[in-house]
Amino acid sequence: MQLIDNRCPNCMGVVKRIPGTNVGECESCGSRFTLAEETVKAAAADAAGEDVDEDDDDEEGSDLEEFFDDFIDSLDDDDDDRDYSVGVELESGKGARRFERGCKYFEIDDGVTVYLVLDTTLMGSGKIGFAIGDDGFYCRDEDGDVGYLNWDDFDEARIEVEGTNLTVAGYKFTTTPTDADTLFEMLCDLQEL
Repeated sequence: MQLIDNRCPNCMGVVKRIPGTNVGECESCGSRFTLAEETVKAAAADAAGEDVDEDDDDEEGSDLEEFFDDFIDSLDDDDDDRDYSVGVELESGKGARRFERGCKYFEIDDGVTVYLVLDTTLMGSGKIGFAIGDDGFYCRDEDGDVGYLNWDDFDEARIEVEGTNLTVAGYKFTTTPTDADTLFEMLCDLQEL
């Protein structure tokens, strides 16, 4: 459960952040919660005696939203046979299943806004592929290795495409040639954002 304010939803006790983590613990009942990013930033800024600038996250989030809106607009409307779902497609049907499985198999935390999920499995199990969230790149590759790249690491990652193979920072995914080329271009553009 993600906690936004500093009150425990179980007993209304005061929740204190465990230093150096994004976890808070209730002083009354001992319950632990994942703290919302804005709560962690506010606590860190308060400890440092600084003002919190919430506009930075809003700007990055809006940049990503705009980026993926443009990406969706560039897609061929007739192509329903893609191995990935993007934007509003993640809210229902095949896209919602990809989103749920991506969160599970790529170990995406609750509260992360997900913009795109790629499922490269033959039967749609979602065990292999990647997702792009508001905080970075999540994946489980062909070897079963789970990975995460924050935006700084993603910006420095080597991205390659060869036929049906797409590789991001050494994580390899096999998809269709069309999807591999489209996603390669999108990922390279995303690095420039």
